[in-house]
Amino acid sequence: MSKKTYYWDQSKRNIGVCVTERQGPKGAFLTFELLRSYRRPGADKNSYAHSFTDEHAEAVGNVITWALNYIRENRPPEIPEDAPELKAAV
Repeated sequence: MSKKTYYWDQSKRNIGVCVTERQGPKGAFLTFELLRSYRRPGADKNSYAHSFTDEHAEAVGNVITWALNYIRENRPPEIPEDAPELKAAV
């Protein structure tokens, strides 16, 4: 199961990032995805897009900076190539 962590920009609350911890053949790793949420008129739920305008540039920079810091602080340890017993446990 994937662990997801979301962060939404403070100035433009519809711009965010999702950092996901995943499992691969070499162990755990982190991915990130930029998000823009919006609600269409008459809709009950938010929709999400992965495209941005120049108005979003500063907020996108903020969430990328947050994501990089989060990844640096939470990066899963790498499994050494010469440790087959650890690879088998993943």
